[in-house]
Amino acid sequence: MMKKIVSLILTLTMAVCLASCGSSNAPEGNSGQPSSDSPSGELSILTWYSDEMMEAWIDHYNELYPDVNVEYQYAQAVAPYMEKLQGLIMSNEVPDIVLMVAENRYDFLENDYVLDLTNEDVVGKMSESAKKQITFDGKIYAVTTGGSVGGLLVNMDLWEQAGLQEDPATWDELVEAMKKLGQLDGVTGFIDNTADAAISIATPLYAATWLNKEPDYENQVEAGEKTYADYWEPIFATLKTDLYDTGIMTAENMGIPWDTVVNNFALGKVGMIMGASWNVPDIQAINPDLNYKVMGIPNEDGSSKYYCGDCLEPSMCVMKEGKNQENALAFLESLFDEESLTAQEEINGMIACVEGFETSYTGNEIFGEALVEGMEPGNQFMPQSYWKKSVDEMVAAYTQNNQALLLGEKTPQECAEAFDKIYNS
Repeated sequence: MMKKIVSLILTLTMAVCLASCGSSNAPEGNSGQPSSDSPSGELSILTWYSDEMMEAWIDHYNELYPDVNVEYQYAQAVAPYMEKLQGLIMSNEVPDIVLMVAENRYDFLENDYVLDLTNEDVVGKMSESAKKQITFDGKIYAVTTGGSVGGLLVNMDLWEQAGLQEDPATWDELVEAMKKLGQLDGVTGFIDNTADAAISIATPLYAATWLNKEPDYENQVEAGEKTYADYWEPIFATLKTDLYDTGIMTAENMGIPWDTVVNNFALGKVGMIMGASWNVPDIQAINPDLNYKVMGIPNEDGSSKYYCGDCLEPSMCVMKEGKNQENALAFLESLFDEESLTAQEEINGMIACVEGFETSYTGNEIFGEALVEGMEPGNQFMPQSYWKKSVDEMVAAYTQNNQALLLGEKTPQECAEAFDKIYNS
């Protein structure tokens, strides 16, 4: 996914520079002059970001603190990174800064590996959206400066041909729109990515249904007051009744390679697909003139709408066993400077989500609404960011059971109960 995001900025140069996740006043760039009490010594970092990205961040940091020697190591996301990090921890060669992501977050917290950053100055630089998404049990252990956004990628020319006008305000209106798109000659109305928990339509539907009503649902599950089945069975039942039984989403379409689905969407053969900002380079390469935009997924009564993606990049944390914590905190603060934020958008395609920074993505015809309605207020959801343990197994169960439901091999209840079996094992 990161490789696809890298080139995203190249396709969005038409974007108008307005504030997306904060105020309209951009943060001032640092003068580059070290202060009298500048950090010095060493700093070690382990990430999965490219050399180009890391060198840009480090170059800016060294402009501020030239007396710090920064060494960084790279490991590919995700499993190779986790293996390398575990090896460094076991050999007592703990880096000062590492990535805190869904796959290691609760292991880090349970084992007290990372500093609590809640009261550090750097946390005050994050947008409210980022704070909302990265707060766990009332505390913040990592900092984030950007992310991605996604939802329904909708061909607006086909939308108009189908006689559709306003964005769907309710789930039922969305289902009707899918049906109307599917009635156009040679057009498939909708194709879901059932193999990817991050952008399957069940993900934002779940969030729109529950997060405004019961934002602490994970704590209720952990306390034994509720089960995952309580929350997920109604979602799976809705998918089965409205999308699978009606033939809007079919087993045949599920079997199409996702690259082919994106290609067909770009060529005007599919009315809407689930996707995100990382799909834009491919679509642009196939059909640069495609008229499309990102829509959110509403709940049944229209009281809530959610998008895919998150504002959780780069999600860096400071290891307690690291030897250079002050230098590490200074590095995290430098990520919020204009120089670093500009570099992350230009090099890595991460959409900056920082108070006061004027991101180049806001106002873009494709993502404008998604940024304002989704990323800015934190109305984004990725279930693996909320699950507290057995994340890999939960993600696998999500996709396997969603596909089994579509194939008629399992009931909504069986699919939902699979989460509890894993969580309680």
